[in-house]
Amino acid sequence: MDDTPIALAPSSAAHVMPGLVWAFRIHADGTPEALPADKPIRLGDDGWLWLHFNLADARACELLPRFEDLPPEAAAVLTAPDGTQQLHVNDESVYGIFADLIADLDGATHHFGYLHFAMTDRLLVSARRRAMSAAESARQALDRGRKLHRVASLFELIVNHVADSIDKYADRLDEEMDEIEDDLWQRSAMDQRGRLAKARKAAVHLHRQMQGLLTLFSRVGHKLDTEPPADLRLKTSILTQRLENLDRDIVAMRERAHMLQEEVALKIAEDTNRSLYLLTIITTFFLPASLVAGIFGMNVKNLPFTDVNSGFFWSMVILVGASLAILIIMQRMRILLR
Repeated sequence: MDDTPIALAPSSAAHVMPGLVWAFRIHADGTPEALPADKPIRLGDDGWLWLHFNLADARACELLPRFEDLPPEAAAVLTAPDGTQQLHVNDESVYGIFADLIADLDGATHHFGYLHFAMTDRLLVSARRRAMSAAESARQALDRGRKLHRVASLFELIVNHVADSIDKYADRLDEEMDEIEDDLWQRSAMDQRGRLAKARKAAVHLHRQMQGLLTLFSRVGHKLDTEPPADLRLKTSILTQRLENLDRDIVAMRERAHMLQEEVALKIAEDTNRSLYLLTIITTFFLPASLVAGIFGMNVKNLPFTDVNSGFFWSMVILVGASLAILIIMQRMRILLR
């Protein structure tokens, strides 16, 4: 493993960086310029850089901790294990990990991954193990010529795209619950239980990720507004307000899913009670017939009608008469009308 430090300062040599997915140079006027990922890159005197790495490439994991342009603790976060959202601030950098929806060829999926980042006033380095929706959306915005005058503006753009992708996912879940609610009284409630359980699980997962992101900003928001250099200070109040509004919508959707689950359970219970009621009526109706059949089926002496030619006829009369008597009693007691 090569432990040679990597520096991007204007006076240093340019480097080809393995595992680099894309790179942009943002000039002083905010204009983005896409750089070839397979060519040597140097910071330069004009503007700042965005470098995006693929952590699935082992060479990138070896390279990132050696960045001299990043504090050691910030470089370490770039290759840290996924699973925990975090945000750190010091006098020269902002770095951390936050959740985002994984992207595929059709756009954002329903699964979460983690985007690692570290930024100084001249450089933003991001890294991921799976393609992330927000980073890809930010790249497309820069390809369309989106101007960014500060490094913090790129971070804000990425976070806003995280909110956009989660908002679209939440809208799809809301539409799914609309369909479930419409179908609830037209189809069997058992058919809707599995769909509703998946929708509620997804809403709970969304809320958990949003709460994690909100917790990051609530803990270090005051530091982000004051401690870093001017180019790294974030508009945390605007970001937090948007995330809180989105989280409230997700919580309302989760509560709606909970209420629908209770409604499904109630409908299933009603269907079960109705089936048990019908089964009880049928059992009660045939109980006298079963009793008469049981009596005449006993293998003992002196049974009535044993030696009578019309014995079968009279036994059937008693059987039917007993059932009709139970039916009349149940009608008078209004049992059949319930």
